[in-house]
Amino acid sequence: MPSATRIINGDSNPSTLGSTSLETAVLINSANPTIVAAWDLAKPSQAETSKAVRFGRRVETLGPAGDRRKKADDSALSPPGQYKAICKLFMAYAGDVSLEYIGTGFLIDDDVVVTAGHCVYDWKTKGAHLKHVRCYFGYASDESPGVYRYGIAAACPAEYLKAPSDVHDVAFIRLDSKPENVPRLQYSDTPASVSAELGVAGYPGDRDFGAFMYEHWANVKIDLARTDNLLSYEIDTMPGQSGAPVLRKLPNGKVEAIGVHIAGGFPNVGSVIGRIGNRFEEYRLAIDVKNGGSSPLASVMEPSGTAIKGFQMISISPLVSKSRTESAPVTIHESASTSASKMESALNELFGVDVGRSSDTPVLGKPAKKIASGTLTQLPEVLRIKPHLETDPAPPKIDFDKAVANAKAQDDVQTIFFVDFPAKLEGDALKAQQKLQSSVQSWQAWASTNCEGKVQQQVDAGKLPSDNKGGFARGAYRAKVFDYLFRKSSWFAKTFDQSMLKHIEVKKVHFHTEILTTILEGYAVPSSVLPNLEKVLKTISDGISASSEKDNTSQQYWIMLTKYNWLSVSETVQTVVRVIQFQVDQSARKYSTNKASYDAVSFDLSFNQFQADFNNDIYSKIRDTMDEKLVSQGLDLVKANFLEVEIPI
Repeated sequence: MPSATRIINGDSNPSTLGSTSLETAVLINSANPTIVAAWDLAKPSQAETSKAVRFGRRVETLGPAGDRRKKADDSALSPPGQYKAICKLFMAYAGDVSLEYIGTGFLIDDDVVVTAGHCVYDWKTKGAHLKHVRCYFGYASDESPGVYRYGIAAACPAEYLKAPSDVHDVAFIRLDSKPENVPRLQYSDTPASVSAELGVAGYPGDRDFGAFMYEHWANVKIDLARTDNLLSYEIDTMPGQSGAPVLRKLPNGKVEAIGVHIAGGFPNVGSVIGRIGNRFEEYRLAIDVKNGGSSPLASVMEPSGTAIKGFQMISISPLVSKSRTESAPVTIHESASTSASKMESALNELFGVDVGRSSDTPVLGKPAKKIASGTLTQLPEVLRIKPHLETDPAPPKIDFDKAVANAKAQDDVQTIFFVDFPAKLEGDALKAQQKLQSSVQSWQAWASTNCEGKVQQQVDAGKLPSDNKGGFARGAYRAKVFDYLFRKSSWFAKTFDQSMLKHIEVKKVHFHTEILTTILEGYAVPSSVLPNLEKVLKTISDGISASSEKDNTSQQYWIMLTKYNWLSVSETVQTVVRVIQFQVDQSARKYSTNKASYDAVSFDLSFNQFQADFNNDIYSKIRDTMDEKLVSQGLDLVKANFLEVEIPI
């Protein structure tokens, strides 16, 4: 697939950079073949499966005005309703077909559905491909599922298999048969610059787990030159709506798709249709060829050694330009494919390896040993505790003495961090601050003991390992337990809870500072404290490196930052807590162990941040009811994970 990335060619004038980017995208896309990856899909079982919500590389969030989505009118879901072509997807991936994720797609041909690329190829689980998909048109809950079809083939830009690029985050699914009485959704090339009323309609997982379609519309100034060849819009969406059409309202009241919704985050992101982004007609032709057709515009190669059933690489000549939205399907002719040597060359350019790079490095075209890139972290896992029923047997009694003794004796990777930012105070102000610090630390101690009790309970039940190698698994579980206890404590008054994804691109020497600046954004701590926080990053980095040698368990980290602000007007101390948590996968381990050989880094940082005010009035009433032994036992555990960084006022 020709890449629509920005090429400036030495132009440093900000007013011309955007137009240069658009011109370059058009030039590359019109002068190079589109390489499409396609594979077969299995027929889904109708057995009941577990359900979950899909996440892309970015995180979906609602805007600051709150949730403005509205349930789509029922008349829009039935013929000839304009949303009839929008379908709810249930998707399963290689490795575990018993778990299905929900998403959204839309019909653009008799039997071809468009969705997001991350809905068919899951970069978060190290390259799991779509195994099967169930599609429901006009879905309005399980009691009214609408018209059902399933996928028989999937296709996406080969560029997206190389690296999870937003520009190429699009995919196409061939259905087993044409859904009856379902009109195709009209689409047009994304305009480069125009003001329009845009909307996203799909199945969000936070509303009755996608039981009904929701939509939200807004007036948007489209300016692809300014937004790096991607659609950008402030429309409320949530996970489950990935793959939904980005709709434009036409003067006659009808709608058309001008993009594919791929990410939230406000502003949201959509991949682009047409010469600047992805030419739908080229992918429609490729998926026709995948299912037995041939064309003088297409060349097919089946790479050896792939574990994906029916996997093919299809090169489409950039000659297909007429939109098929209003016309009959492309006629498939007998093959007049390009030479094998040209196809080999295209594949080598796409998946080839630079000198000095390992064969599994997904980033191409970069100087060897100069750029480290990828996903440094993932969003954290949530602890899910099954509610206790009266019919359940009583849980075993926790031996806290044993749990705390084992925690002190075992050399587990440190995944819990307590960082205090006290102000430099004197007199009564200092006493008030110290009193609050004591309260917060008593909760940390109580929670630490309870956390170790839960860990020991899992070890005794055989659900966590007890040996030295199990320290990474126990550490990851601690982070989940601590987060659970923190969120269940009513004296922490939440001010915001956000899942974040930040792209960081800096020189190696600045990368720690950039990470710290990113996670502390809006927390109002001076840059002078950053060197002290290096201790936390050093500990995490050492843990990542050690785990790469001993264990493949994903690690999860939980960092509690507590800042004490002196309010001179009220002469009181305000306690503001921010919790940062994230998970680390194998790519981060590689990065941690190899980063010394790189001059620059370019990666995505995913994390969850939870901020709250500590209400000591509420906590002081609870404090007297706490088991004092649990508090005293946990103080040593807190000290082992504690760092204090004084902030001058």
